Amino acid sequence: MRFTLPAVVALTAALLTGCSLYAEGPDQDERDRWSRVIESAIEDFPG
Repeated sequence: MRFTLPAVVALTAALLTGCSLYAEGPDQDERDRWSRVIESAIEDFPG
């Protein structure tokens, strides 16, 4: 149980670091396009 918190912190840091490494790059335009598609779908969703 005492290793749970350090493991969670390390895993979270690894995930955040891995995600930030590829934040900018050749696929950025593609990700931006999909973000706009998802945002418009959410806005069009009734409710």
